[in-house]
Amino acid sequence: MKRILYLVNLTLLIFNVSIDGQNTNPQADHEYDILNAFTGNWHIYLEARDSLNGPLYKVEWTLIGQRVLRGYFLETKQVWKAKGIETNGIELAAYDPIKKTCISNIGYDDGSRIYSTWAFVNDSTIIEHCTNYYPDGKVISFRNTWIFSADRMSLTFNGEDKKDGTWWTSCEGKGVKSK
Repeated sequence: MKRILYLVNLTLLIFNVSIDGQNTNPQADHEYDILNAFTGNWHIYLEARDSLNGPLYKVEWTLIGQRVLRGYFLETKQVWKAKGIETNGIELAAYDPIKKTCISNIGYDDGSRIYSTWAFVNDSTIIEHCTNYYPDGKVISFRNTWIFSADRMSLTFNGEDKKDGTWWTSCEGKGVKSK
């Protein structure tokens, strides 16, 4: 009988130690802090064009980003205002600590969606390679270059579209982060 009680107590002790040793609330480690570049409220002002020789027009772009799901992901709500039209979107980005890249998916209220991969050139520069899918079947490839100030409170932005194998500048501008 003592042996049985001893074995039961030992089993319970091992079970208790194994449960206490597991982190039931894991948090993203500091490597995921790279996502913080897009946290907060960003206001970006651009000049854009729809084709290589098209006329320039003004764009107001607002990004409201926050880390979610214990810090492993970045959620960004977006508002793009141009030519009298407002388009709203929600983005979810995930960092891959092995590949040192992010994968992002954005859905917009016009039915379009963007899939992108972010490449980190250095601490202040991100190049984003994107594919935009429209509900009518149209597909556009483009890339964005984000260059952040050292304090991460301002940025410059350059967007390029690809047509017939050639990259051309589709938008440029600057952004500031609200405190």
